[in-house]
Amino acid sequence: MGGNRKPVVAVSAEKKGGTVPFEAVLSSRGTKDFDNDALKYNWKVTSPGIAPKVFTTENPKVKFDKPGVYTATLTVTDSKGASNSRSVRIIAGNEPPKVAIELDGNSTFFFPNKPVGYAVGVSDKEDGTTADGKIKASQVAVSIDYTAEGFDYAEVAQSQRSVDATTQFAVAQVLMSKSDCKVCHQPNTKSVGPSFADISNKYRADPGALDKLVKKVREGGSGVWGEVAMAAHPALPVADVEVIVKYILNSTEKTLSTLPLKGKYTPQIPKADNGKGSVIIRAAYTDRPVGIARPVPAQTTEEMIVLRSPELNAAEAPITKGVETKALGVAGQGFAVVAFGNSYIAFPSIDLTGIDSVELNAAAQQREGSVGGTIEIRLGSPDGILIGQQKLSVAKPVDVTKMMAELENGAKKEAAGPGSAPAAQTAKPAPRSRFAQPAVRIALQPASGKQDVYFVFRNMEAKPIEPLMSFSRIKFKNKP
Repeated sequence: MGGNRKPVVAVSAEKKGGTVPFEAVLSSRGTKDFDNDALKYNWKVTSPGIAPKVFTTENPKVKFDKPGVYTATLTVTDSKGASNSRSVRIIAGNEPPKVAIELDGNSTFFFPNKPVGYAVGVSDKEDGTTADGKIKASQVAVSIDYTAEGFDYAEVAQSQRSVDATTQFAVAQVLMSKSDCKVCHQPNTKSVGPSFADISNKYRADPGALDKLVKKVREGGSGVWGEVAMAAHPALPVADVEVIVKYILNSTEKTLSTLPLKGKYTPQIPKADNGKGSVIIRAAYTDRPVGIARPVPAQTTEEMIVLRSPELNAAEAPITKGVETKALGVAGQGFAVVAFGNSYIAFPSIDLTGIDSVELNAAAQQREGSVGGTIEIRLGSPDGILIGQQKLSVAKPVDVTKMMAELENGAKKEAAGPGSAPAAQTAKPAPRSRFAQPAVRIALQPASGKQDVYFVFRNMEAKPIEPLMSFSRIKFKNKP
């Protein structure tokens, strides 16, 4: 009905740059034809002043023996004549630098108020290394940011931009690109509102500027820069607004101000943030190719480590078998996982360094027909090494009337004591759920490094249709 469709072309190079001579394998992986037609491949590798090379295989190996910028273009043609093309750039004559970030603790999670030790190292075939001092610390952009839950850190990648004074604020620039900041503000010129440079010059020396401007962005207002009111942005998370304001306050900096190559960072959760965000540790370096007869561009390499909250949503587990998800009763609270016998969920590549236990808000409730069971934590597979387990029994119903009476009597007795507040002003503890159970804490045997962590649920006496328990959160706990 729709006629013949063009092939979809995808290209990549195993190596996109290097000191000549070097070889690169050109890849057409991902190329496909939705009509299942036979495809012909034609690669053409070109560079100004150099004779082109042509290949007709899917994944040719190409040797580059002269410095320069090369473009490898793949044209794919189906049996009916429809064609499509895509290109990849390769730099010959300049080896890209290598950037590494090492942490002294867990590389999957951050823990509020617990310092994270980091060390950045850079090496470049032409420039030297940070270890030998030929690459100066002031040439490497190092930044650490806390971002609110939901931030897409994949968009931070620099895409080969050169490292400059704005590099350490790449996270802020991504956040701003998704907001309406630039509708009213420009970097250096007045628009509807003041420029970022004007804001920086006015507030940069003010020690209370960060909190003041975060409040202004979220609540709006007017009068400081004229009569035009700034719109309120209450939906912007406080953590993200802090990142943006820090960038604005430093927007007049012309040199690369950066964190040291080695140090400690203590994650602190901003007020009103739920603590489920991420800590993004980034380091980037742009090399300086010299002594090459034919000029070639500089190359930028960036390394990024994302530490996430130690509290995971069970319903987001990428590996599951035999479990079901259900919406929680309270709007906006997400989903819970219902586990049956011999079912499991798993999270791949979790660093267990420093982790001594796990907590699940699991409950086996009579009203849901749950019969309870054993939670096993295993490594690598549902039958892998067992590092922790805990049995969960069915919750006994709580006599809510009796519980409330006890709370009321306790409050009255406390209010009647010496120096206590009047009974009417005494806060009452929040009533527990009728089927409340404390969180299930499972102690773990020592393990380190990244592991595929499986949560396996068993009850040999349960019928296949009987749920064992339900839960929505899993929290990894670090050693004190």
